[in-house]
Amino acid sequence: MRRQLSITFGIAFVTSTVAAQHRFDTSLSDRIDSYVANHIKNNDFAGVILIAKKDTVLFQKSYGKASASSPISVDTRFRISSITKTFTAALIYRLRDQGLLSLSDSISKFLPAYPGGNKITIEHLLRHRSGIPDFTDFPDFKQAMQRPMTLEEIVNWFKDKPLLFPPGSSNSYTNSGYTLLAYIAQKIKNQPFEQLIADQLLIPGGLTNTGIDHFADYGTNNNAEGFKIAGNHGLERVPPYYIENFIGCGFLASTAADVSKWTRLIISSKFFDVQKSPLYGWATRKYFGHDLIEQSGRTDGFIAYTSYFLKDGLMIIYLGNIESYVFNKMKLDLTAIYYGVPFDKPAYRKNISLSKKELAGWIGTYQLDANTTFTITEDHKRLKFSYNSSQTKHDLIPIKGSGAFLRLYGVTLVKNAEGIAWNSDDLKAECKKLNAPIP
Repeated sequence: MRRQLSITFGIAFVTSTVAAQHRFDTSLSDRIDSYVANHIKNNDFAGVILIAKKDTVLFQKSYGKASASSPISVDTRFRISSITKTFTAALIYRLRDQGLLSLSDSISKFLPAYPGGNKITIEHLLRHRSGIPDFTDFPDFKQAMQRPMTLEEIVNWFKDKPLLFPPGSSNSYTNSGYTLLAYIAQKIKNQPFEQLIADQLLIPGGLTNTGIDHFADYGTNNNAEGFKIAGNHGLERVPPYYIENFIGCGFLASTAADVSKWTRLIISSKFFDVQKSPLYGWATRKYFGHDLIEQSGRTDGFIAYTSYFLKDGLMIIYLGNIESYVFNKMKLDLTAIYYGVPFDKPAYRKNISLSKKELAGWIGTYQLDANTTFTITEDHKRLKFSYNSSQTKHDLIPIKGSGAFLRLYGVTLVKNAEGIAWNSDDLKAECKKLNAPIP
């Protein structure tokens, strides 16, 4: 799950919750198809793109394969990872409105034995201000995802870890906080969290294609398989793992149409009054002068994104099953396409071979700041990039003009007479995410 800060705001919304109508915009369709073409040739994107204005779908199309043998359709389900948090936050509001909790309640009210729970509130969890460490950062995280865990087991995994800071004093994105919210909700209602989500949100909202992403359903029953990038254009299938362990923070799968419906339901105050309640689980942004709310998700092999532009009622949504830099780039590019703003279209990356001398010119360790380095090495005539002392190495693709492209995050490095040049802020920001396989 992409690390994203939840921000509160108060803005009046005007929309309805009737079923979306279709009025495809031919010009918009042509522009999006032209834009996506090289992403597809590069094997950087496969999935569904949906663009709607209030209740009218202007564009919806599928691209690529759901598995090695079946194409993606507009009804294909994808892992939506951190978009799950918007459901968990909505459920907490439902429980509040039912008089079962207050955002100012300490978690010790519901979990008396939780260490330091008297200092952590429900709101701290919603706002990522609890100080509870993110279990996805634990050394045994990858191993833990290879077996099913109960909600109580997951909470026990992190509850005794030292806090990163006193609750409320700072902010640090943590999936653990939303898992703990799920555990509290389950305790309050004495029902499995999966059933609570269905009864309180999915069924009332008519979200018939949204639900927990079970290990056994991976790649079956219209559920997409996930893929990771390899080399310049290559892909590797991501084996199944227990995404349902991300209960409360990233365990749902959905379709683009259902994500669109869910976004409209939130904006229309179907489940809580957005004009009176902070919109936790979402973030506010401004792209090209247009205010919006958004949430995204990223897990091994999958990307997900939804947004609502506050003035125009525009929704831009995409779900995909190739984990690449397109995750963050496409939202800006599609916004630019809709509003007619100039942007850099993706180019097809040709295969370029480097001589032994040219490869040697890249190899070395480079300093980003006092605490941050990256290293470029060679492996079977391929450049590899690693961050600090990480053992994880990422392909660095030679491109035309003495450059190299970090395909996972879309950062270009350029070799010149003085060494390696890069956009320091971009590279530093992306490097810090390289070792966090976070849904």
